[in-house]
Amino acid sequence: MEDELITSLENEFNCPVIRQGSMGADEEYPARFFTFWNRRSAYDAFYDDEAHAEIYTYDLNFYSSNFEEISTILRTAVKLLKKSGWVSSGPGHDVASDEDTHLGKGITVTKKIYTN
Repeated sequence: MEDELITSLENEFNCPVIRQGSMGADEEYPARFFTFWNRRSAYDAFYDDEAHAEIYTYDLNFYSSNFEEISTILRTAVKLLKKSGWVSSGPGHDVASDEDTHLGKGITVTKKIYTN
């Protein structure tokens, strides 16, 4: 599921999509980038003693050195992901950045897929 999330964002915004916490301490932040973290995965739609769906929930954050684009890009990402069946927690909340050159905004996105 995360491959779908990464590919969608990379293709649309032409910027890196990085697993949260995977950048090295000496790596420079790209000018703009997304981070993600799999917050939760669960089975759902139980009948006949089987799960017939999986639910994936990710924290998705966007960081940029261009402070004016933070909300705009995240709102565009929400619209893009909605077309593929993702549901967003809302328009976004502030997230901390380790670099004073970047600001961040985050959302939670969830997708349910039926397995059989």
